[in-house]
Amino acid sequence: MNRHSIKNALIVGGSSGIGLDVAKRLAAREIAVTVVGRDNTKLGQAGSELKLAGSPQVIIKAVDLYNRTQVDAFVREISLGVPFEYLVNSAGYFCPTPFLKHTRENYHQYH
Repeated sequence: MNRHSIKNALIVGGSSGIGLDVAKRLAAREIAVTVVGRDNTKLGQAGSELKLAGSPQVIIKAVDLYNRTQVDAFVREISLGVPFEYLVNSAGYFCPTPFLKHTRENYHQYH
């Protein structure tokens, strides 16, 4: 397979759960995967698993989606690279808190 025929996927929230499972399925189809998450330990483990699954290229990137500066920098970075044929958004936020105990910051994290 030559470099130009490799397809690329971006998986946001791909270091665990459903996102990682989807990333593994894409990797098994010899698709290059870029995985975004917050936890460097989970990202490292996911990267190893994706290489074993068969991805020709694995890029892992720590980005906190609640940090606008990090998101903007990541968007600039990927806009200079190869286009993605697949985009998977599996990022999630879960904060089990009674309704009246939520802070203003909690509400902004849910949108």
